[in-house]
Amino acid sequence: MGRYSRLRAIRRMDPRRDYELIHKLVSQYEFPWDYNQGIGAAFIRDYGVPRISQLLNSTQEFEKAGQKRYDDTVLFGHELAQDGFDSERGRAAARHLNRIHDH
Repeated sequence: MGRYSRLRAIRRMDPRRDYELIHKLVSQYEFPWDYNQGIGAAFIRDYGVPRISQLLNSTQEFEKAGQKRYDDTVLFGHELAQDGFDSERGRAAARHLNRIHDH
């Protein structure tokens, strides 16, 4: 691939139709480090929401398993995007995530 081949491909795409592929190309090929930094910032942001912060503090999830929670968050994001949000794999990841957070 040439240096700007993905950029040229993305520019030819329709964001309403091709959002999953655009997300995959940007997050996994063009800017994976930046994408992971953004996930980290979003992950830590939860402590800024009082209700979530109180829950995380009472369960001690960050203190006991902060790295695991971060890693799981990144993995779920990749699972959802790998074959598309609407793929069997993406739907299975979303179902599992909903089960984890339904209580």
